[in-house]
Amino acid sequence: MVNSSGKLYYMVFQSLKDVKASLETVGTTVLVKLNEVKPKDNDVRQYVYSLTMDQYHDTIEIQVNGESMAHPMTIID
Repeated sequence: MVNSSGKLYYMVFQSLKDVKASLETVGTTVLVKLNEVKPKDNDVRQYVYSLTMDQYHDTIEIQVNGESMAHPMTIID
């Protein structure tokens, strides 16, 4: 994840498959759900998502194919 100033976040995800993304909130956590589906070819794809957080949410959890994933974060001031 790349953190911009304030509560705007950019997430970059690479996959050999097509990816369908969805969001869900659970309490103060925002779940970013990424589901990989069958690819049309064997090319690596890069997906960039932006997420704006409000004062009611303080945690981002990323799930890939239903499994929670650790995400390295780069902070850019």
